Amino acid sequence: MVILKVIFEGLCPNCNGSISDERLLLGAPCKQCLPVAGRTLKTYSALPYTSYQVKIAGLLEKFGTLREYKTISELSRAVLEFEELFKKAVGSKLWSAQREWAKRVLKGVSFAITAPTGLGKTIFGMVMSLYLASKGKKAYIVLPSRLLVEQVLNKMEEFKEKTGLNHLVIIGYYAGIEKRKKEKFLESLNEGSFDIIVTSSRFITVNFDKISKYVFDFIFVDDVDSVLKSSKDIDKILRLLGIKEAELALAYKAIKLKRKAITMVKIGERQHVLDEIRRTRDEIETLMASRKIGVLVVSTATGKAKGERIKLFRELLKFTIGATTIGFRNIQDIYLERTEDVEAQVLKLVKKLGGGGLIFVGLDDGKSLADKLAESLRKAGIVVETCYGASVKPSVIRSFSDGDIDILIGMASYYGVLVRGIDLPHRIRYAIFTSIPRFKFKLEIKRDIHPFRLFVLLNELAEYMDKEDRKLADKLAVELKRTVLKLEKRKVDEVYEQLKKGIEGELSYYVNVCLKAIEFLSKVLRKKEVLKKLEKSPYLSIKEIEGQKYVLIPDVRTYIQGSGRTSRLYAGGVTKGISIVLCDDSKLLRGLIRQLSWRFEETRWLHESEVNWDELVSEVDEDRRTVKLIMEGKIPSRFKDLVKSALLIVESPHKAKVISSFFGKPAQREILGLKAYEVTTGDLTLNIVASKGHVFDLVSDKGFHGVLVDEDKFIPVYATIKRCSNCGEQFTDDVKQCHYCGNEDIMDSMDIIRALRELASEVDLVLIGTDPDVEGEKIGWDIMNALRPYVADMRRIEFHEVTRRGIRNALKNLKAIDEKRVNAQLVRRVEDRWLGFELSERLWRKFNNKTLSAGRVQMPVLRWIIERYLDFKKSWTVVFRVKLSNGSVIKLTGLKMDPLKVKNELEGSMIRILDISEDLVDRDPPPPFTTDAMLREASRLLHFSAVKTMRIAQTLFESGFITYHRTDSIRVSLDGINVAKDYIVNRFGQEVFKGRKWAPAEEGAHECIRPVKPMDARELMRLIREGLIRVKGITLDHIKLYDLIFRRFIASQMKKAKLKVQKTKISLKNIAEINHEAIIDVVEPGFTLISPIKLEPEITGKEKVISVMFRREPQILPYTQGEVINLMKERGIGRPSTYATIVQKLIDRGYVVERKGRLIPTTLGFKVHNYLTEKFGDILSERVTRDLERKMDMVERGADYQRILLEEYREIKSLS
Repeated sequence: MVILKVIFEGLCPNCNGSISDERLLLGAPCKQCLPVAGRTLKTYSALPYTSYQVKIAGLLEKFGTLREYKTISELSRAVLEFEELFKKAVGSKLWSAQREWAKRVLKGVSFAITAPTGLGKTIFGMVMSLYLASKGKKAYIVLPSRLLVEQVLNKMEEFKEKTGLNHLVIIGYYAGIEKRKKEKFLESLNEGSFDIIVTSSRFITVNFDKISKYVFDFIFVDDVDSVLKSSKDIDKILRLLGIKEAELALAYKAIKLKRKAITMVKIGERQHVLDEIRRTRDEIETLMASRKIGVLVVSTATGKAKGERIKLFRELLKFTIGATTIGFRNIQDIYLERTEDVEAQVLKLVKKLGGGGLIFVGLDDGKSLADKLAESLRKAGIVVETCYGASVKPSVIRSFSDGDIDILIGMASYYGVLVRGIDLPHRIRYAIFTSIPRFKFKLEIKRDIHPFRLFVLLNELAEYMDKEDRKLADKLAVELKRTVLKLEKRKVDEVYEQLKKGIEGELSYYVNVCLKAIEFLSKVLRKKEVLKKLEKSPYLSIKEIEGQKYVLIPDVRTYIQGSGRTSRLYAGGVTKGISIVLCDDSKLLRGLIRQLSWRFEETRWLHESEVNWDELVSEVDEDRRTVKLIMEGKIPSRFKDLVKSALLIVESPHKAKVISSFFGKPAQREILGLKAYEVTTGDLTLNIVASKGHVFDLVSDKGFHGVLVDEDKFIPVYATIKRCSNCGEQFTDDVKQCHYCGNEDIMDSMDIIRALRELASEVDLVLIGTDPDVEGEKIGWDIMNALRPYVADMRRIEFHEVTRRGIRNALKNLKAIDEKRVNAQLVRRVEDRWLGFELSERLWRKFNNKTLSAGRVQMPVLRWIIERYLDFKKSWTVVFRVKLSNGSVIKLTGLKMDPLKVKNELEGSMIRILDISEDLVDRDPPPPFTTDAMLREASRLLHFSAVKTMRIAQTLFESGFITYHRTDSIRVSLDGINVAKDYIVNRFGQEVFKGRKWAPAEEGAHECIRPVKPMDARELMRLIREGLIRVKGITLDHIKLYDLIFRRFIASQMKKAKLKVQKTKISLKNIAEINHEAIIDVVEPGFTLISPIKLEPEITGKEKVISVMFRREPQILPYTQGEVINLMKERGIGRPSTYATIVQKLIDRGYVVERKGRLIPTTLGFKVHNYLTEKFGDILSERVTRDLERKMDMVERGADYQRILLEEYREIKSLS
């Protein structure tokens, strides 16, 4: 049952007025617009949602109140009409993805379809052209080949007859067309007596003058890659939409300016170019706003379209083209030991697996082995072709695709034709690598090394160098990447030729960059300690070949590309593939497995003996049968809807971009200023956008501080958040200028809601992917309410790590919004508002200062800081530091003697041992981080403020490096244990690994803060530098925090350490007797291998006092931010999501300052604390605050939130 919970201002989909969540969740306008009871509206809910929207519009029309909802109903009516026409023409219903495309076209939106073959792109373009033509509009279908033009023309004539649209005139042209048909085509084209035109892309190139006089309402380009064979064709297509030459020129100017800005270093000059880009785009928008532009839909199965002019789509039509290089890798990786008889091994595998295989021969083995393998397979009756050149003959590809060729053999090279140039999801089933793909470098580095290989070598060898050399290696690698490797591939090859031959030329600067790196590596590789480390490395090999020493490094890129041919995206999923490696070097295999796990955390390797071959082959073959059926237009019965259209909403733009990258290069669209990333996951066309955090907040001008009070019921009133672009303040009032600074540039979150509504109106499913806590739940609930009138199906997805695995699992486990979490956040926000406003108003009057504020949690925390500061002031005393001859330092306090006398007496004296013992002590590793522990340690070790730590952790989470960072849990999941195991076993050995859950699974879905991949900070930096992980904004501070989190987590999964502890009782010349305890040795290192413990010198009794220093010092220090947060956790005040902001508010309001990392109360802080304690001490006590936290936890578990609000209301009202 839907019960009224809140009122949203401005969200009625019809009048833009106030509306309850009750009405929004019914998908209906407000009661003022539609005076129909909710129970009546529910009787219409059985209708399809488009029909429901049409019904609602009819009721509004009946009451004479139809306004903005008319847009919704008109789109629904048009979709229903199109669906009916589609069913008549094709004989089947629209798929969800096709419905999404239809809605976009009907709204007048241009876009790219980047989707695999079999999704019905061409059929959609044909039927949409017919529909629009039936409405008196002109359509143009552009196809890649003559054959397709003929097929489409014939099919459209068939569709005309089925749909009763025989009056429409469809004309077409293709090479070899009959003379009579050609003459009729040209006559109709010249006179304009046609509704739809169908041609190949070449027709536009050759005959543009014949069609340039027309402006088309709809252009459908099937296979945009073919259009790009002549880049000017893009300009021509855009002109056929009604875009003028002047607008094209301005758009191309913006493209060149953007390219220029990217290369600029000086901020001022770059900003000048960015301002010019903005002015140019504004001019384009002004010119194009004066007339209607046609709709362009371009489709591609691969998304390989490249070139500068394709960027015109972005500048003029607000979309870009993506690519379907999918991030999911559905491959079973298998290894077996290579024997001397490789031909027999390969033959055995091919016989077991059958046709549809690729064989990759190592570069060291070369064509010689490839030819031997081909001969061996042919003798066994297997049809084989070898592919060595720059491309494979089309006839070979066709024969292999059709099953006439069983096996293709090529070289295991990154740019090899089979590694990168073949995409046959219905045919390629497995790949066999005859050796570990590798890079091979001479240890004696010379000029004949390619810049790319030089870059790889710098990165790979850096971990074996000392600290100083490692820094220089990193610097040289960055310089190579930013200079030489930024050039076009052709230019990089020219640099290589000049480097090799010692030629001076225009590329000398780049040659010199390479030479610096070569000289450095030559020097480093002559160092004995480096060579020893290389020889001991478990991840690379040193081999002597024909008297020359080489270093061999696994080539993971080639392996990913080559094996990836076996697992491809199709309309419905990702095909299962098999990749088999014949291991000729166990170290290289270990290195390959390690590097693959960094990129694909779900990878699991099996030895051939562990494989259930029958089950695996069956799964592979089932996928190929499915793909073939889909390509033939026969959809398997298990697919209710082949590919569903969905909108995924997250909080952060950075997170949206990272998630989209898991599925290939996303297409992009801009909707009312909001960037949307569009990808295909196989079973979803997924649009990913960001809400940018909270969109709504309580109003300040309704009820009791934004809450309507109706007897004992409380109804909060929410409005969109407005933010001042100048000072950053936010408010909900609908004003024209900022209350605080007077600035008139106000950003309203309603713009985000409008954009989200536009996107939601196109799809069949909305996924709420906000953060997995009460704040994220409330943001998601708000968005769900705002979008419900536009889409029927809305679900919650929850992920605790931004990884392929995390997102994939979340998409498989859709759930409902947790109303209990929403209620808990609502109570927290209302209580914060009530108490905050009431106390703040009193502070304003008392101190005549409207910048002051107070909150229930802030005040106890301020009290702790003040009390600690007062203790600090009282704790000053003389402290002696006695340094012994063995390096130990002993601290003395509480001596009543004259300090100078103590110093003179002790210096030069011998210590006397009164008692001494040694014990072996087991020390457990610390648990992994919770939020408070992370904040404490980042404050102690890195000197980060709490806000800075949380900001950095947020970026690390959104970038897919750590799990969710707002958590009270130390629980470790099985995935987490496996991450640690991979790292520990490979780095330190099986014997030191000890997997620990640390807490039972019942603790909840949250787990500790941990890395999501077995990749330490150095490896992370390397992958970012190499471009294998593409993220922006990662600084040295991010790496420092990641390192802290990583080491703490890995330590938590290692064995305990056995330490030797010495306890001594020492007499210092009868002046003092002290007990001294020190760790003097690590007997069994355990977790100290990753988290070292500082050792102290052993005391023998022969030590002499060599110096005595003394000074007055405090025995109690003011709190650090980390210590305050630890206290908040211990005393049950605050939550992981609020720890940092509570401390920061005290600093921002001027109640506390931070000096040398310590929190010091200000005079204002003392005054505010004293006033509030005197007047409202009970309500602001630590006990009452802790009790409220407990009540909020109860609400999250299902307690009546209205009862809690009533208790708080009465308490706060009692203040007056």
